[in-house]
Amino acid sequence: MLIAIAIPFLVLAIPFAVMVGSQDSAANSIWPLIVRGYIEDSEGNKIEGANVTIEMVNETSGLVTKTYYVDSTPASGAYLVTFNGGEWDPGDTIRVTATFGFMQDENTTIALNVAVQWVNVTLYPAIPEFGSIFGVSTSIITIGLIAMVVATYRKKRQDSL
Repeated sequence: MLIAIAIPFLVLAIPFAVMVGSQDSAANSIWPLIVRGYIEDSEGNKIEGANVTIEMVNETSGLVTKTYYVDSTPASGAYLVTFNGGEWDPGDTIRVTATFGFMQDENTTIALNVAVQWVNVTLYPAIPEFGSIFGVSTSIITIGLIAMVVATYRKKRQDSL
């Protein structure tokens, strides 16, 4: 009699345990993940023609498991890629890098167990004086020359008094 009651209970309990136990597991990565977003400037204007690299970085190894490229964003500044099942797991890092002219920036987020994730990137214009090693060294030299001119002027002025 006890066995007759236990068998139906086990038959119902095993599928329930499998469904409940697998909700947060990495097995859900068999589903595709759509990653989309906008590339915009510091004023919120969408950037047409930006190059976008979308990478999935494995949570445990830190290695890039899959990379997608968008050669040129449309006038809307939007991009969209789909990571297929097996190319990602919840907890991995989504890294989006956008380049437009001399501007480049990136944004990252953790991959969640959802169908669509948004990752926007804002590009800030580089200050031309500090945009390269040449620009930085030129700025330092210019500031040094100005300081020398001011010091020489003050010394000559003190000597004349």
